[in-house]
Amino acid sequence: MSGWLAKYVDNRNTFEAYKRDVERLLTWAGTRGKGLADLMVEDLTDYGLFLRDPQPIEDWCLVKLPRYLEDGTDNPKWRSVQRPPRFLADGSPNPEWRPFVGALSSSAAGQSLTVLFGMFEHLCGVGYLAGNPLRAARKKGYKPRRTTVDRYLEQDLWQLVLSHLETWPRETARDEAHYQRTRFLAGFLKLTALRRFEMAKASTADVTRIEGRWWLKVVGKGSVDQPIPLTREAMRLLGAYRASTRRPPLPSPNVVEPLLMDITGTGRAVSVKTIHAILKKLFLSAVQACTDPYHAEKLKAASAHWLRHTAATHLLQDGASLLHTRDALRHASVQTTEIYISTNQRAFHEDMEARQRLTSADQLAADSETKLPTTNANVASKPADLD
Repeated sequence: MSGWLAKYVDNRNTFEAYKRDVERLLTWAGTRGKGLADLMVEDLTDYGLFLRDPQPIEDWCLVKLPRYLEDGTDNPKWRSVQRPPRFLADGSPNPEWRPFVGALSSSAAGQSLTVLFGMFEHLCGVGYLAGNPLRAARKKGYKPRRTTVDRYLEQDLWQLVLSHLETWPRETARDEAHYQRTRFLAGFLKLTALRRFEMAKASTADVTRIEGRWWLKVVGKGSVDQPIPLTREAMRLLGAYRASTRRPPLPSPNVVEPLLMDITGTGRAVSVKTIHAILKKLFLSAVQACTDPYHAEKLKAASAHWLRHTAATHLLQDGASLLHTRDALRHASVQTTEIYISTNQRAFHEDMEARQRLTSADQLAADSETKLPTTNANVASKPADLD
């Protein structure tokens, strides 16, 4: 198992997340008197249910209230908490530590099982296990293949967010710093499709110029190292942000600093949690400028990762090639990129809008020519029939 985790040691966030999933499973299996080699299909099926309802809750969770209500919506009484360390300073177990903050959502539980599936596959590959119990457990259910992505901001909604950002207060130095950093972060993620952890790790050392063009070296998921283009607009955005922190617009190859810095601009990097908080504040703030209730609901749900989806969707809508979009997102397969193609759905809807009707085109034309008075009279005299 340590050999499997070692593959992710260069990506601290992934390593810690996967390690947490393994620790949860081992702790749960221990309560049943079993080790990894003893787990059967039925055990993993039970564990999947347990993730969504860890009982007894006082032994497993820091928060006793469920994060989600029975209808799947957020519980307004649920509160986030700071995770205590698992071990005290003397190395002894911390009695305040719990494996979970609260019960996992269905999607989070599914992601945890996907991680564990990879671990079991590794253990089978090295000969520790004869079979993967999760492989058999997966065959019991059917997970439909996702063919499109809806967690993105439409073109007009993205423009609304940008316009609203320009109304933010800028009277004090701190207000100005908040505005400049948020403007850079949101715009840069939209232009580069970076993930949160990639943005948090990005530094001036990753910015390079080749044949007069600017590139950003990114080590993404799976430790894939691939440069992505920094367009003129991306460089202008970076330059404006650096200038707001009293730095030269173009990063120096001899001075290594984070691309995104703390609010004081002293050169400290920010965490992935801070990036999440900055963008959630922007999206929730933009709700007040949104008159469309559907767009408002989208903004309430939007997060940093939505900007990656937004970048991909807008690229394809604006005519970028599928292969170039794949490379910009650093996908291993073009099939992954295809889920961002929404232009075919738009064309599909427009085609149906133009052709589907309750009354045939010939009948509509005939009614228009004869102007049947009975139809209008019936509609006018019996409005209650429409209820």
